[in-house]
Amino acid sequence: MAVLTNSKHEQFAQAIAKGVSATKAYVSVGYSEKGAQQSSARMLLNAVVCSRIAELQQTLAAGMIALEISSRNARVQALQDRWDRMRRVIDERAGAAEFAGLAEMAGRGIITLQVGIHGIPVTMEQSVYDSLGAGALANYNTFGLDNRDRYYYWRVYLGCIRANDFLTSHPKWDGVTLVVTGGSQGGALSIVTAALDPRVRGLAAYYPALSDVTGYLHNRAGGWPHMFRAADGPLSNRSLDKIETSRYYDVVNFARRVKVPGLYSWGFNDETCPPTSMYSAYNVIPGPKKLLLALETGHNNIPEQVAEVQAWLQAFLQTASAGK
Repeated sequence: MAVLTNSKHEQFAQAIAKGVSATKAYVSVGYSEKGAQQSSARMLLNAVVCSRIAELQQTLAAGMIALEISSRNARVQALQDRWDRMRRVIDERAGAAEFAGLAEMAGRGIITLQVGIHGIPVTMEQSVYDSLGAGALANYNTFGLDNRDRYYYWRVYLGCIRANDFLTSHPKWDGVTLVVTGGSQGGALSIVTAALDPRVRGLAAYYPALSDVTGYLHNRAGGWPHMFRAADGPLSNRSLDKIETSRYYDVVNFARRVKVPGLYSWGFNDETCPPTSMYSAYNVIPGPKKLLLALETGHNNIPEQVAEVQAWLQAFLQTASAGK
């Protein structure tokens, strides 16, 4: 419908469409205030004016809806950007963090050795690891991913075996009892080490990373470090050589070789290591296994969970040592 030829009628219709009362709209376009209430009511009965008001209201409503959608999309994108930044920090911290050791277990007479994967000292200030995570070690989990013999975790997995070599060289080691434990990457490495090293008698793994990493290629959430989440673009790693390398290093590949008893624990709110990825590894473990679920936790553990895992480890160590 075209603009009304009567300019005052057009202005009146626009004012009404914007929510102005009929009386105020009538006066605002230049009509007398005297008898404005009755006159404006009569104008609202004018079929042409009514049609124009309806048209203007529809146009304004469509514009408001589009603006609201745009605003909402902007808010959602802002929240997504914020979450992506938080996820990057979590992922970086997963690979470069300060170490506290297992002092409580050491206090019970258990020989403990805590290791990092990067070949750097583990006793520096946290700021050093933060800088490494944002710089030289950023995206380290994809270094050499196109070649099985050059992938970053080749040295990491073998380094865990060397760590056991060092640990078992301790003069107070009983010569038999050896267990591995850890969370996230530590959980993954516990499974890998138990699979590769026949000296390992048991393990306890919290929320293991590096499990079912190719899940994204099959329409399910893959495990940390999510290198196949991006389908295309500069962050995509979906080339055949990288996919093949990841399958070799995937914890699921090693879980099939774990024959020793193990305790496994995670929560259902873990967005760093999705529960489905961890079940992919757990379900193929042929050895004796127990699953401790802390259902409401995310990528973390709680004191009660840690206490139960440590109690299991201590009881296992005592039993294994007594039966040596």
